Amino acid sequence: MPPATPGGGAAAWDYVAEIFKKWDVTGDGIISRYELHAALTRLGLSTRKVDIILREADVSGDGLLQYNEFLEWITGDPTILAQYSLKTAKEGLGVIIKETCDELAAMEEPPPCILQVFAAVAIILGENRGGEFRWSTAQRLLRSHKSFLASLHDFDTARVTPELVAQLEPFMSSADFNAKDAGAHSIVAGRVCAWVLAVATMGLRS
Repeated sequence: MPPATPGGGAAAWDYVAEIFKKWDVTGDGIISRYELHAALTRLGLSTRKVDIILREADVSGDGLLQYNEFLEWITGDPTILAQYSLKTAKEGLGVIIKETCDELAAMEEPPPCILQVFAAVAIILGENRGGEFRWSTAQRLLRSHKSFLASLHDFDTARVTPELVAQLEPFMSSADFNAKDAGAHSIVAGRVCAWVLAVATMGLRS
């Protein structure tokens, strides 16, 4: 794992490693042209564009993307990775329904991992009124689940500024900030955590 960078951190890099594993369909520790093509055509990229990306990222020139080359590529320009991550995360939001949001909103004392997820969401969406996160903020968002989900789907990554990245740093520096742990308590929290991590990939520049 590379050292933490501004906008990096354990959670962010663990998330990146998971994406690498997902793209590495054969599990051989490298991403082939065909595997990269399978991942990136989901974004509507042409075969020619994917080939250009591979040539630029493939420092060794062997036609394969090693993990260190993958890291150098995304820290140089995380845009493609962020687009892929956000698309995947938004698709995951599709399982969230009113009942599960209401169930989560009814919690009076949610587990720390859920509090972390929604504190990060509140920062990204600019919902921390008065500058301090309160669980009541998350409850308000969850009880208006349609508008809440719309705000996640419509989020513009141009809003991911260095200032926002710095605010997310405490969450991204924690290995405990991950969709699996949050999802064990609430499917809503797990899917929303994946969205937060996807947004955070925009801050992985070296």
